[in-house]
Amino acid sequence: RPPPKVTWWRDGNELIGTSHTSVEEGATVMVNQLLIGTTTRDYYGARIECRAQGTRLLQPVTKDVTVQVHLKPIRVKIITPNDLLTAGHPIAIRCESWGSYPAAKIVWLLDGEPIRNAEVTLNNDKE
Repeated sequence: RPPPKVTWWRDGNELIGTSHTSVEEGATVMVNQLLIGTTTRDYYGARIECRAQGTRLLQPVTKDVTVQVHLKPIRVKIITPNDLLTAGHPIAIRCESWGSYPAAKIVWLLDGEPIRNAEVTLNNDKE
């Protein structure tokens, strides 16, 4: 007593949730639900904290969660050693993708069909 105030926080700012009481196993429980309508890139890896505080005389009880967001690539680029390709001469062509989580799956197509037996190397650079 008094019933706790349950709130959500991110980076020191309170987020607006919906509070209500519930009865679970014979006890009254204070519930605050947070709905994030549109998740943007800035939520990737964000730490969101739930605080329950009964009185200002005591420190709140907290629990946090790290948000995991799936992100599409920001940019894709094809890199060749030069602009001229010659039939019958092998050449290494590189496709780079940035900003996705998890790492983007890159597939090479020729006339809309996947290239079979293409030698593919994968480099996953966190930066």
